[in-house]
Amino acid sequence: MTLLLTIPEQDVELVTSLGLPVELAVLDECGAEVVSATDRAVYSVHELATRCIGTAASSATGMTAVEQFLPSIAEAAGTEPPPLCDLTRVKPEAREAELLRFLTESLTGLLERQARRSADLSRSLATLRQSHSQMQAAFAQVEKFVLDNNLAQRTDALSLLPGHDMAPLELREGDILVQRLPISSAGLSDVAVFIEDVDIADQGTLSITLLTKEDDKVRGHWTLSGPHIKEGPVRLALHSSLEASALTPILELSWEGEGALWLATSLSHPDPRLQARIGGRSDPRVLALRCWSYLPDSKAPIPASAHLPADPGTDPRRSRILDDLVLGQAEDLTPESKHSRFLADKGALLVHPMPQGVSAMRLSAGAPAGTVHLDARIRTLQNQAPMIEYAMGIAPSEQAGFRPQTFEPDDLVAVTPWVTLSPQANGELHLPLETALSDDHDLVLMTRLAVQPGDTSWAWSTFSRIRFTVA
Repeated sequence: MTLLLTIPEQDVELVTSLGLPVELAVLDECGAEVVSATDRAVYSVHELATRCIGTAASSATGMTAVEQFLPSIAEAAGTEPPPLCDLTRVKPEAREAELLRFLTESLTGLLERQARRSADLSRSLATLRQSHSQMQAAFAQVEKFVLDNNLAQRTDALSLLPGHDMAPLELREGDILVQRLPISSAGLSDVAVFIEDVDIADQGTLSITLLTKEDDKVRGHWTLSGPHIKEGPVRLALHSSLEASALTPILELSWEGEGALWLATSLSHPDPRLQARIGGRSDPRVLALRCWSYLPDSKAPIPASAHLPADPGTDPRRSRILDDLVLGQAEDLTPESKHSRFLADKGALLVHPMPQGVSAMRLSAGAPAGTVHLDARIRTLQNQAPMIEYAMGIAPSEQAGFRPQTFEPDDLVAVTPWVTLSPQANGELHLPLETALSDDHDLVLMTRLAVQPGDTSWAWSTFSRIRFTVA
């Protein structure tokens, strides 16, 4: 940036004849405009406030013009006005020396001020960096605390379930299906699509990419093959939810392999922007979708049924939570209890005890291969309830006919001790395993009255935040 010395038009000939080592800016006789002495380009007041290191005048009328103009520069800069060199009282032969002395002092003062500002900015920047690091560390601690204690959950942001009379979209090799998600990307954490049918699952690969339209940035990429391609919802989770910026999320799906794959649809939509596109052609149908959101740009608990994107730079997530897609498929092993079911509004399984014996529900493959630890929160919801005992154990997945009333000790591979809870008290069950499971096991959740037989009218005994940890 070239520095300027501002002079009045009345004195321009005298000052320019001195051959000063700075660029000159000329103030017209009306005091309304300042131009370059070289090419007559007009300078704005704000530009002068940044570049002007001083003013000089050698005549009385020039001094008056400059003095009237200086306050406008000071107002634009928000500081004191630039210094003024009065040459009216200096002999003509000494004016050049006086101007050079003035410029030297002005430049020296400018350098000193810049050095002070630089030092102040460096100190401020160091303080800001320290504060930022402290804030990031505090946020990481809060994020970890919330994650470890499941204080926040992925919430439903969109639910377009498969339509009863809607034909599925067929995806063959080479096809690319593009579906805009009818929600904002802010905090988006999971997306689920629904596979209605597939020809030869073990000989094909389904590739799914999530990107945002405005910046054309890939947010996640999943490749599913073999046993991961099966009918029903396929949940795709991100390691961290997307940032708070409201962008347009788009799914791109492609199939490689023999035969075809059919994706369930939810409805027909008149807006072309929300319609599915295959091979560049619009189809009025919209994919059946479910979307979840979380605190923007934060790590969320990973659902057990979810597929994570391939990301070599991301630390592996060892702990997963059994989400509503899994809990909703729980099998009641003791239907005579009549009231055991999944409570969607509470994200919990109600395993209602019976007056006599043990009630149980089974989660198929609730303890997948590699599991080394299981835990669950337990709570009796009603304060009128009796004392209830809780336990959970695991059994081989093929043991679908398991009945806890008649099981022998060898029926369960491992089981927790029975824990007794008073009404509305919080508790936990923990099941550590000596070695990691070599294959999938079913998780069995059990309750019974502490005093039998008894009244079970208010015995709302629940299991929630059920997690497993893999090695």
